[in-house]
Amino acid sequence: MFGAAKKKRSRITGKKNPTNYSVNVLDCCAGHGLTGMLFSACNPGKEVYTTLVDSIEPPSHQILRDLLVEICPWVEGRVSFYTMKLKSYQEVCKLKGDKEETLPVVIATHACGSLTDQVLELGVDLGACGLATMPCCYTGTSKDTPYGIKRALGVSWAADIRRSFFLT
Repeated sequence: MFGAAKKKRSRITGKKNPTNYSVNVLDCCAGHGLTGMLFSACNPGKEVYTTLVDSIEPPSHQILRDLLVEICPWVEGRVSFYTMKLKSYQEVCKLKGDKEETLPVVIATHACGSLTDQVLELGVDLGACGLATMPCCYTGTSKDTPYGIKRALGVSWAADIRRSFFLT
């Protein structure tokens, strides 16, 4: 993650070995947000910020955040939670237009169905230097995939093949 961020900062600034950069881990469909917050917790010496986005902020989020801050005080002030749909957050990002302030890394652990596609689209739109998704279901995700591929490989593989073409 930091290697990709450093390379991108180097391309942006023209400096061969940039030292001053921060990374924003954008955890989409975050749920309670533990996955995203662990990036900040496990990198005390680096400027790692975590942005959590989900349509609902569960009560467990604040409990987890408080526990993490107690153990890892450097996490304080580095985590923000946006309670909104992913498409709405994507519109907010377009309005802000601050692609180069912090280097985005986009992750999603439970982006159900077509939410994975929205996460990939957001990562591409933001020019993310890292992008990782782990879909949990594939309902309605193989649209626009040829019938022969769906029949031969199944819906999940067909959806992932279509997604790989989107990313190239």
